[in-house]
Amino acid sequence: MIPKEINNYFIKQFKNKNTAIFCQVANQSNLKPHIRTMRLYAFTETGHLEFLSRTDTQKWLDWEKHPYAAVCFLNLSFGQIVAEGNVLLKTTIAHADEMRKYWDLLPKNIKMIYTDKEEDKVPSCFGIININPTFWEVLELYDEYIESKRIIYRLVGNCWKREKIKMTS
Repeated sequence: MIPKEINNYFIKQFKNKNTAIFCQVANQSNLKPHIRTMRLYAFTETGHLEFLSRTDTQKWLDWEKHPYAAVCFLNLSFGQIVAEGNVLLKTTIAHADEMRKYWDLLPKNIKMIYTDKEEDKVPSCFGIININPTFWEVLELYDEYIESKRIIYRLVGNCWKREKIKMTS
């Protein structure tokens, strides 16, 4: 389940399959926030965000210790969307079918990040970072900042609570 406005935004963004969506993703590393730019590979029907990563990286190790993330999407013609939620790390051991699906979609130049061999096998260092948002913030930016719209959604139980935030100067 996902708030309708969020769902509509991502459906619109993913319509053009040739346009990659990049966003800033933050986690905790050594008791400090750490942020990086990552490509969003999927916005699932249930509203989860999926990113691909090597499983032998510091970010993966950090998420194993602290499975929570914040994500910021910026679209200059719209504004920004922030999501925060729990992280599930998926590997070839427990999610073989899903891993195969992603692996088969990747172009050769991206596969080279994970392996230097030209083989069909999904490498063990290939993983999916699945973020299940429990918080969303939509900020529609206008030239006159005071006219901008800010709405937050918090997941309470199984329901999204919507709150419009008044913009102040």
